[in-house]
Amino acid sequence: MNKNLWQRVLSWPLDDPTAERPFSLRLREANEWDEEFTKLAIDEYRRFMYLRMVTDKPVTPSVVVDSVWHMHLHYLRNYIAFCKELAGRIIFHDPGKGGEVEATRFKLQYFDTLMAYLDHFGTPPKEIWGTIPTRLDTGSADI
Repeated sequence: MNKNLWQRVLSWPLDDPTAERPFSLRLREANEWDEEFTKLAIDEYRRFMYLRMVTDKPVTPSVVVDSVWHMHLHYLRNYIAFCKELAGRIIFHDPGKGGEVEATRFKLQYFDTLMAYLDHFGTPPKEIWGTIPTRLDTGSADI
């Protein structure tokens, strides 16, 4: 683990302390999450973005993490600064094109994401990432 980078990801301000309705509140309202789940979702988004920065293989977010990512993209100035300062590049969010081939590709990438998560952070929370398949072809990962 790159501890310096991880600390910088953890300390990146997503909430503007001067905002009446900061990032975390808007995320919570948009998804109808409680405060505790919103905090967990943001923490997992940070872990996912760290993995995007340090892994060689493409990684795929969970549905919950993707929701946080979408909200962060709404805060474009913060997002661009986050990417440039921490990753040294913009981390693009490319929507899928649909279809069976792409679904299979994303399933493989999701599996790789879970394996990278295990290597860097241990067991991911089920309520964010679903279950970890014991074999890739079991279909037990909730995407």
